[in-house]
Amino acid sequence: MNLIGPSLLAAGGRFAFAASAQSGNRPGAGVIFVAVNQQSLFFSADGAAPLPRRAFLRYAGAASAGAALLLAGCKDTSDDPTNNTATANPNGESVGLGSGDVALINLIQAGKQLSVELFRQLLLTPNNLSLTPSELGLLTAIRDQQRVQRDTLKAAANTNRTGTSALNIKDLPVDFASLTLNERTAALTAALSHLNTLVAGAAGGLRYASGGRTMTLLGQILSVDARHAATVARMLPTAALTDVTASGDARNRALRPSETATAFNLLITSGSRLLTGSLA
Repeated sequence: MNLIGPSLLAAGGRFAFAASAQSGNRPGAGVIFVAVNQQSLFFSADGAAPLPRRAFLRYAGAASAGAALLLAGCKDTSDDPTNNTATANPNGESVGLGSGDVALINLIQAGKQLSVELFRQLLLTPNNLSLTPSELGLLTAIRDQQRVQRDTLKAAANTNRTGTSALNIKDLPVDFASLTLNERTAALTAALSHLNTLVAGAAGGLRYASGGRTMTLLGQILSVDARHAATVARMLPTAALTDVTASGDARNRALRPSETATAFNLLITSGSRLLTGSLA
């Protein structure tokens, strides 16, 4: 497969993802284009919201559920899943992700597990974060959507398999000791950084996908996570957005699968971290 130019673009308030793939006669190959128009979906020129953010999150949940149903009716035998448990190596890594498209799906699924737990913990003490009722509602909707995406990816991992045995990574024990989750700016910054890593991980993983269905799924996940990140970013003062400003525009980042796994491992308990040695 020849993947040409995966990118995230921002122009005139419009966020877009595009990837072009050439893979012979493989079904589902072609051009994927997912766009989120910030001006029309998030807010209008006069500050009104033609499509409220809560409504967007509800629609995104329905789209993810639809993707799960689509994948449940398909099977891609290009992958060769391996045992996903092993003795931990010196880096505390023991969880195998499989190979091929299954590895990409499981990698983002791991990130979704972390997202669900991160937002769950943020919402345990909303008063400590000085969340308004509107912000509380938005973060709750994001947590619920992350849960839907996690379960969608689990379904996808079960359909992208070889033979009769499916590969699905275990529930990962988290280690958030490095995060400050009881102070507003620090907690929201941690959530934003993780969402940005998910976006960059999905964008970078697309070049290694061999199936059109996997590319479509990752593109959908990427576009929704970019919207989640934008929602959280609007809750932070501009000075706190170091993840965006340190390297220019964070929306243009793309991480290799091994880089994404390394970032996720910082939030996973040693001994249950993701094996990175076989990832690109």
